[in-house]
Amino acid sequence: MPRLLAMLLLLLGLFCAAALPAHADEYDDTLDRLSRLQALAREYSASQADTPDPIELTLAYTRTGEYNTTIWQLTAGVRDAGFESYVAANDPDLAVLQNLNTVTLPNGERIDFGHMLASMNLVYNGCPSPAAGAATASSWPSSTTVRPVTPRATPP
Repeated sequence: MPRLLAMLLLLLGLFCAAALPAHADEYDDTLDRLSRLQALAREYSASQADTPDPIELTLAYTRTGEYNTTIWQLTAGVRDAGFESYVAANDPDLAVLQNLNTVTLPNGERIDFGHMLASMNLVYNGCPSPAAGAATASSWPSSTTVRPVTPRATPP
């Protein structure tokens, strides 16, 4: 299982730990699209001379609007225009991932999935904690918890 999906499932599992199982089409569709986006990121990365990190490509692709301001680009990285064109040509349905807001989880709760992915992009990119807090605070008006940055895993 790709590391991105494993990380997402772990985070979402925490939100759903005490909930009874329920079916949420929106949630299933979002995870399916993320899986397809990750597969395209691996294909694209393998075809590039500089082999960009597929997880960074995936997370950055979903970051638009308020999550693509100058501070986000400085802390989470600049989006890859070549990858965006590759996705548009190979699976245009994935463009809905660029405007994700809230997604209904299987337990009926709603989560700001777009913010979660953008925040994961900050952490995965090795953003220092104070900058991560500044970036998230500038785009999401609720309190944020800043955790120590852990070393990034090397892709296989």
